[in-house]
Amino acid sequence: MLEVQPQDLNVFNKITNQQEQLLYFPEYNNIAYAPNSGSFWRLSPKGTYMTFPNIDNMIFVRMQDGKATHKKVHILAWEITNKRKLHKGYIVYAKDMNQENLKANNLGIIPRVEYKLLRDAIANVKGALKFSVQSSGKFYVKYREDNRIKTKKFSCEETAKEFKQEILRANTMLLAKYHVST
Repeated sequence: MLEVQPQDLNVFNKITNQQEQLLYFPEYNNIAYAPNSGSFWRLSPKGTYMTFPNIDNMIFVRMQDGKATHKKVHILAWEITNKRKLHKGYIVYAKDMNQENLKANNLGIIPRVEYKLLRDAIANVKGALKFSVQSSGKFYVKYREDNRIKTKKFSCEETAKEFKQEILRANTMLLAKYHVST
């Protein structure tokens, strides 16, 4: 097992041209994470060097028990930052919805069930939520729910607009709860 000393966890990042403090989680004893840049660093007896995820967005890590595995980078970043494993039933999400932004302040966790609601809310706020009037005089609200586009028909324009506003209000509150920027 690699012994890491706290003074070894300062590196110069040639990409950002800045000194960085790395975070280390003993569970993964050959990898460190730079929370400000979102980069990963391989720790070895020969030195510390930047490492990059593979095509599947995973990094090879050696566990404390000596076993080796591949780990998704956003999960790895969150676990190293928080110094604990991700609980079952939760997922790590990017608050700005850019999965390539691995900076620590951009990562959050959410129950898997609520993440589906969050994706629907983002879609509705970004334009999936629509109000329309048909030539028949019926009013329609189109929205996303349960990962599907749904349409609800109304005979009263005011009721349709109220329904649309209620969906928008609920979706905006969910986005605010998880600090998501769209």
